[in-house]
Amino acid sequence: MKNFIWLDSALYPEYQKTYCTIFADRADTKFCVAEFTKKYEFKKKIVNAQIKVSADTKFNLWCNEKWVGIGPVAAGGDYGNTLPMPKYYFNEYTVNPDSECIEFFARVYLSPDVMTDYSCGKGGFILRCDITFDDGTSETVRTDESWKARLNRGYKSTCELDNTITPDEWTDAKITQSVWNLTSAPIPMLSETYIPDENGITEIEVGANKTYVGDIIFDKIYSGHVCLNIDTDSLCEILIETYEIPGHIVSREKIITDKPLKYRGLRMQSLGGYTLTVKTSGKAYILEIGQIFTCYPVTQEGSFHCSDEILNKIYEVGKHTLKICRQTLHLDSPLHQETLGCTGDYAIESLMNYFIYGDARLTRLDIIRTADWIKMSGGFMFHTSYSLIWVGMMYDYYMFTADKSVFDDTDESIKILLERFNGYVGDTGVIENPPNYMFIDWGDIDGFSMHHPPKALGQTSLNAFYYYALTSAAKIYKIKGDLKQSEIYASRAASLKENFRQFFDAERGLYFDGFNTPTGSNQWMPENTDKRYYLRHCNILAVLYGLCDNPVPIMEKVMTEEFPFMVQPYFMHYLLEALTVSGLFEKYGLAEIRKWQGQIEECDKGMKEGWGAFHGDYSHAWGATPTYQLPCKMLGFEILEAGYKKIALSPTLLGLKSAEIKIPTPFGYIECKMNKSEKPEIKVPSEIEAVIK
Repeated sequence: MKNFIWLDSALYPEYQKTYCTIFADRADTKFCVAEFTKKYEFKKKIVNAQIKVSADTKFNLWCNEKWVGIGPVAAGGDYGNTLPMPKYYFNEYTVNPDSECIEFFARVYLSPDVMTDYSCGKGGFILRCDITFDDGTSETVRTDESWKARLNRGYKSTCELDNTITPDEWTDAKITQSVWNLTSAPIPMLSETYIPDENGITEIEVGANKTYVGDIIFDKIYSGHVCLNIDTDSLCEILIETYEIPGHIVSREKIITDKPLKYRGLRMQSLGGYTLTVKTSGKAYILEIGQIFTCYPVTQEGSFHCSDEILNKIYEVGKHTLKICRQTLHLDSPLHQETLGCTGDYAIESLMNYFIYGDARLTRLDIIRTADWIKMSGGFMFHTSYSLIWVGMMYDYYMFTADKSVFDDTDESIKILLERFNGYVGDTGVIENPPNYMFIDWGDIDGFSMHHPPKALGQTSLNAFYYYALTSAAKIYKIKGDLKQSEIYASRAASLKENFRQFFDAERGLYFDGFNTPTGSNQWMPENTDKRYYLRHCNILAVLYGLCDNPVPIMEKVMTEEFPFMVQPYFMHYLLEALTVSGLFEKYGLAEIRKWQGQIEECDKGMKEGWGAFHGDYSHAWGATPTYQLPCKMLGFEILEAGYKKIALSPTLLGLKSAEIKIPTPFGYIECKMNKSEKPEIKVPSEIEAVIK
């Protein structure tokens, strides 16, 4: 696909270039919305049309005046990056016009608006359509200079539209040199659902020279676009103040119109509701009030229900939160829309997905896009620990899918990443000189943020994550049949494990969080402190990744002693996993999961990012690990041979009276029904060998 078109540079010289990401310099650039159209007429009926389409930066596409979709599929990237990505993606749609003509209309905005937006620095739109007719013949049409283009000056930004400004006249589009390395996105396109107001508001009448103020509230927080159908012939000013929960405005959209308008917001919002303020000079009617909910499509769903309604609610809120975070890449939340640099989020979300929705294609594409970034950056990722989690996330993906091809697609990136970290190892045999020690958790200690702590608060945890990456890589290369490379990583892991003992304080029976030796500093690494810290975090990781000889006493201390720092919902994932590894989940697991009760009592429409002094958003799936933990731990689920070829199940009620669990697999559902004092009822697809313990 090479025929990118854009506005004529002779007519619109100021709307040709832009910045590549929201972190880049925006000098000498202007936001704009360009529109493109073309009608093709034939003397035979079209029965099928296969569309491939992409744009820089975002597009909305209609065909024969019917909505098709939004795109393009996100390029990936990392926090703080200012450069374009090496690959861009096109969307693929199938439409059935059942007509002798096909007409396209596209609205394309130039300039990144959120973190996941990536530009190549210039405007461009491309479309190809392979058409099949009722007589069995076919024809291909594509963007070229016969398409028409115009500037819609009414769009001041993605959140501000002045519809009283008439779009420019249509002129000929111009071919623009392609700088986009386009490739297919091996995922389905986003699904869309209209979500009405929870209270059934379907129409609002505003009298002349009146102001209407009201709340449009939804039953859950959704990843959606504001949707309004406005009928007026008088000047009408509308302010939309969006929120996840009432009283916490997170974004504003402004509309001015003096004529009927079907409004669909350009920006995806995290929508629990919005306050609608309408001012008119004459009468106005709002005939449709809601949002268009967009997410990765769901074809199967796991479920969990037990005798404890609090646990059921925690599971369901987490399940929904994962759904709104699954877009054309996994998001930390639809509010922040961070890039694939937040691997800590996406590794947890992927584990949740295996037990809820079961479609692993998005995880695979996230892994590949992260590999592209690692090659591009020479192994550097903004969150240092997250780059290491990426390797383990890849191994987990293989175990659930048996897809070995992902290892070939990421081979170079794994080596680049782990060679970089090997260079961080000092004379002590552990990592001593990384660019930073982030990310550990949200919170502050002695004036230090655990987002980017000094060495004394982050070194031990970073070394534990490094060990996890090395052992995962050793297993990956063994599966690939590259025993030499596997042994390299296994040997480094063994050496690291031996030297990791330096962090253990035998008198305290705990690991401390890092050496208090002097260090330099930078924006993301404070100068070291001479204080020694003992936190839960590094001890949890030492247990989880098998770095300690006797995990039970350490985890008992983690669970029973006082520590100066509260483990946030993100790091609770590792705590619950470490309880499993140490055999203590039955003793402590459900009590820990019940800590989420306060989260859902505060907001049951989406999962809150943090607790205690840290607030965050209400749509953060990294904090929803109970939705993975509950079905996994109560089933006693373990994959013995990759791709569900062989599994182990050891069902347990963990002290509850009853539970029903259903998880998706490529072969159908695994189902388990448990009642106290009764033998569990288990159903497993015939293609799966199950060892019942």
